[in-house]
Amino acid sequence: MKTALSLLFSILISSSFLLFNSCEKEPEVYTNLSGNWKIDYDFTTIDEQVDADMTLTQNGTDLSGKIDDGKDVFTLLQSCCINGYSVTIKYYAAGNLIKQTGTVNADFNKIDGTFTVKGVYAGTWEAERD
Repeated sequence: MKTALSLLFSILISSSFLLFNSCEKEPEVYTNLSGNWKIDYDFTTIDEQVDADMTLTQNGTDLSGKIDDGKDVFTLLQSCCINGYSVTIKYYAAGNLIKQTGTVNADFNKIDGTFTVKGVYAGTWEAERD
């Protein structure tokens, strides 16, 4: 009886090992914002839309990079960061502080949120990985 239980236990362990090792691996989740992005700004307060290109580099939770609207290139401030799925991007344009806050999706390929100019709500923005 003891041998039969030992044999059954061995078969169960072997089957479990094969089951767990034969499962498909989950696709790797991209958790870094580094790369090129296309941004769409919707200035709801003045009913205007602006497109721009953004280049981000992520180092831990710190973000650096630039935004190019086709006319000017703006360097991101050192206080740009990601905390979980929350993103904060700041830069100066024509002497005015632009602050974008948003949320990145689970695949880390889209961000959307709101932005202010000199602390006043200006509209919404969304970015998609280029």
